[in-house]
Amino acid sequence: MSKLDFKNKLLNIYKPKGVSSFDVVRDVKRMTGEKKVGHAGTLDPLAEGVLIVGVGREATKRLRFVLEEDKEYVGEIKLGMVSTTDDEEGRKSKVHKVHKVHKVHKVESLPRRMTLGRKSTESKVASKTIWPSKIEIEKVIQENFIGDIVQITPTYSAVKIGGERAYKKARRGEKFTRPPRIVTIKEVKILDYQLKSFKKIKQSDDSNISAGKYPVLKIKTVVGSGTYIRSLAREIGEKLGTGGYLTSLVRTRIGNYKMEDSVRL
Repeated sequence: MSKLDFKNKLLNIYKPKGVSSFDVVRDVKRMTGEKKVGHAGTLDPLAEGVLIVGVGREATKRLRFVLEEDKEYVGEIKLGMVSTTDDEEGRKSKVHKVHKVHKVHKVESLPRRMTLGRKSTESKVASKTIWPSKIEIEKVIQENFIGDIVQITPTYSAVKIGGERAYKKARRGEKFTRPPRIVTIKEVKILDYQLKSFKKIKQSDDSNISAGKYPVLKIKTVVGSGTYIRSLAREIGEKLGTGGYLTSLVRTRIGNYKMEDSVRL
């Protein structure tokens, strides 16, 4: 098989869901025969979309400029639950405080004993889950998540803490302080918001938990370098009081590199 000649070029590659950014780099090395291959902006294995890969020494030098470009994402956030990894890979649990109890007015009923022919009254209490409205979510986003904000990195991330990746410490069960960082969020637009039924949610240990109905928030966001959309999902859920985690993520653009122009390996 002949090698493809992409030396000193930046490639706009569509990374599919289920593979790592390193897997893409490895495949490009194999296809081109180049040893010096790198990428700009890591995408988690569960994420998909635009990944810019540099082939050759000169191209990999230019990747640092790509990293500085704005990035556009489309993601879905499930409210009412949290995840240890802030995405589908983690251990999930329900956030019960979204349940509110409402007292129903007293209703008349026939007495058990027909004494004096009077009717008795009894109170009924109903439990109902109250979810935030789209207007409430838009208000929370505009007031807290536009502009320069302080963001806490995910527990499972590639950020180095004491010279070691955070996810390695987390996998060993170590306790550590996640470093805050200032990131820039230029736009958050709600694309969809609806209640969806989930029969079960699969856990990382292959067990399942019943889920019922939970709202799913779909957003498009434009962010600066270093922003974690997983953290954004978690923090929006925290501000709403419902909890939340990222269920899907697509990077649709980096700078002028668009998803519709990307190629698949």
